[in-house]
Amino acid sequence: MEAFYQSNKDMNEHQFKIGYFTNMNFPPHLHNSFELLFMCEGSMTVTLNNKEEQINSGDVAVILSNEIHSYNTTAYSAGILLFFADNFLGDSHKIFSKYTLKEHVVTVPDSDIEAFIRKCGEIGDTKHAVLYHKGYLNTLLYKILSNSCLVEKTADIQQDLLRKSLIIIQQEYDKGINLNEAAKNLGMSRAYISQFFRKAMGCGFNEYVNKLRVEKAKNLLVQSKLSILDVALECGFDNQRSFDRVFLKFQRSTPSKYKKKNTQ
Repeated sequence: MEAFYQSNKDMNEHQFKIGYFTNMNFPPHLHNSFELLFMCEGSMTVTLNNKEEQINSGDVAVILSNEIHSYNTTAYSAGILLFFADNFLGDSHKIFSKYTLKEHVVTVPDSDIEAFIRKCGEIGDTKHAVLYHKGYLNTLLYKILSNSCLVEKTADIQQDLLRKSLIIIQQEYDKGINLNEAAKNLGMSRAYISQFFRKAMGCGFNEYVNKLRVEKAKNLLVQSKLSILDVALECGFDNQRSFDRVFLKFQRSTPSKYKKKNTQ
């Protein structure tokens, strides 16, 4: 199974999602939801706000709303992802508007994540399912805070600019966003944003946008019945030829071969 695709679109206050991943690698990004990553097997590196932390089997990575993070697996990783809107837990999100966690990777030996997911399957989408989700997450959040601590957020102009850049990209990457449009939205010159983005991200603007497009395409190729051309258009490519070229660059495989290999 390929990496679980992380949708960066906004979530509403009642949304709650569960995903699974194997050997996940994902470029720096952010979203308006909380994200909890449970490492079931193996290990990976999570980089959050320019700080690298190792997450091993049994650990939980806690990503707060609008925190820039990325994942890198060098050997093997498998686990579970929980996503929920930042106000899903009521007033808890007000705390994290001013504070963040000192350590984002913590060990919670009694998280009972597997039992929680089994129960979610049993109760389905019933009216009281949301109450169960919120009850579990509030309890888990308490356990996490007991193994970490809160620190006050500090202002960082460069990180704020990068955050704004990523928000624009992630809202528009599948609609054909380009550097000129991003610079205009940010009220800065194309040359400045190009240089700033490459220095901050370690890759060019277009390369980063294409990475996000390929990640979305990988998910659609495996999980949907869309044609290769429709996948290309859905991910922001102008035509299938450019899609094939970019996909081959990042995956060392054509979209059709990738689809065939992962849907057998």
